[in-house]
Amino acid sequence: MLFPRAALSILAFSPFLGALASSRTGVELERRQDASSMAAVFSNAQSKIDGLLPADTQPINDPELALTTMSQIFDFTNIVTASMDTFNEGDENLLIDLDGKKVDDVQMAEKVVQLWQSVGRAASLVKDSGSGSVATMIQVTALNIELCTDDISRIAQGVAKLPNVLEAAKTNQELMTGIVNSMLGPEFDLD
Repeated sequence: MLFPRAALSILAFSPFLGALASSRTGVELERRQDASSMAAVFSNAQSKIDGLLPADTQPINDPELALTTMSQIFDFTNIVTASMDTFNEGDENLLIDLDGKKVDDVQMAEKVVQLWQSVGRAASLVKDSGSGSVATMIQVTALNIELCTDDISRIAQGVAKLPNVLEAAKTNQELMTGIVNSMLGPEFDLD
């Protein structure tokens, strides 16, 4: 079921792929530099989102600014998702953070939850822009999160099974689906 949804999403969003292609080279280079471990990838992405959207960021109603913001969030989640594809269960350095210290499953789960919440917050900040392009970016970002959640289940089962991770994934999917539905209508449902 996931493959047909992904294929349909790619076809539906193909006009945006050309626009996003120009940022792919930089994303690929960044992914390679920061893909030393799952913990480091999540910490790095969180740091970038925190820099882009400080805690006092107000809702973004301007369609162009909203699209730029959500495109950057998409790029950050794309880096995380692509990096997660390179890891394997049992990798020795999987939970080594940017500071070189090893985190446990609970600490890693907190990183996952924090990132998912930050992505949901970003989508909430741009939802009133009224832009179909922004809604599309939210939708493909949600797909990235879904793919990343699958990778977490594959490589870090202890993290994936923790209740806060399961709840964050569910809550974020519902939030982003609700935002897309409110922007485009239910015919573009993520489910």
